[in-house]
Amino acid sequence: MDTNTSVDLLQHSNSIMALHMAQVGKQDELLLSSGYDGLLCVWDVRTLRGTRPHLFGRFKTDGAAHINRSGLGPPRCEILCLEYDRVKRVIFTGGNDCTVKVWSFNTYDLLGRHSGHHEPVTCLALDGNFLFSGSEDTSVRIWDAVPAPPHGTSYAACPFSGGTHLKSLCCHTGTVTGLAVSQLSGHLLSCASDGLVLFWDYVAGKVVRKIEHRDELSCMALRPDVSEVLVGTRSNNVLRFPAGEAVRVKGKTGREGHAR
Repeated sequence: MDTNTSVDLLQHSNSIMALHMAQVGKQDELLLSSGYDGLLCVWDVRTLRGTRPHLFGRFKTDGAAHINRSGLGPPRCEILCLEYDRVKRVIFTGGNDCTVKVWSFNTYDLLGRHSGHHEPVTCLALDGNFLFSGSEDTSVRIWDAVPAPPHGTSYAACPFSGGTHLKSLCCHTGTVTGLAVSQLSGHLLSCASDGLVLFWDYVAGKVVRKIEHRDELSCMALRPDVSEVLVGTRSNNVLRFPAGEAVRVKGKTGREGHAR
């Protein structure tokens, strides 16, 4: 249904795979977008004083000045997920190059990269100085989000690489498709194509609760006002689970799953 209130934001040349609202001031939010073209766009989507949404800035996350159309040279980096740290003012991107890259929001300089996944990075979450990444390699990795640079140096001049991996969480058997941190319990939640939602004490590296479902799970969100987790499935359903108590669920075949 077209209500004549939509605005087309046109910059990307391929599928957009990631959107994130970045709070850059007390009352200012900007929209980040990226996808298969490796382009990261920053949009001002406010409508103050009649101003229309518009492009604020953009940069290529593969370091290329233009899109490689010849098929020669290094492959284009496809971005699959985004995260923003309002305190450090950095953008995190994950994609098919199996790394998480860290970018300055102010200058768009590459500050460093977190390397260790063996397959594309599919989702990200942030909790203070801890950065979490999920991947097609079925693992969740924990990183020192933005390590302090050596004295007298700058990551803008010499980006960091390596030495930031803190821990790996390995209980899923399928692609990790969603990550979120509960502000009520402090637990990290992960969902995956194996039909599991796992609640982690990520400091101890242990699963403290598990929800099983017959469907492949594709995305997840937490309600900030109540203890509830929402999960999207490959079979067109949205599932609701209480996040703080045991539940029993049924899969698409009618067989019962369980949570503990």
